[in-house]
Amino acid sequence: MQTPHTYSVRKLKKQLKRHGILWVAARGKGGHGVFEGPNAAGEIQAFPLPSGQHKKEVTGTYLKALLRRFDLSEKVLNE
Repeated sequence: MQTPHTYSVRKLKKQLKRHGILWVAARGKGGHGVFEGPNAAGEIQAFPLPSGQHKKEVTGTYLKALLRRFDLSEKVLNE
């Protein structure tokens, strides 16, 4: 499967939650939010998204990096 150009943030949160990766909203000033959870080795990882990416859709560039950070395959997006 090829990584989509854009992917719904709502669907992404739902899919990642199944793998123990949760969305943590930005605190204080700034617009970043963070996905936090374990990678394949069980180590807790964090992946920030700028405010422009976590409104409605995530671009393919951020999506690929996020999947890499948590050692997930693209199949996660179609579960």
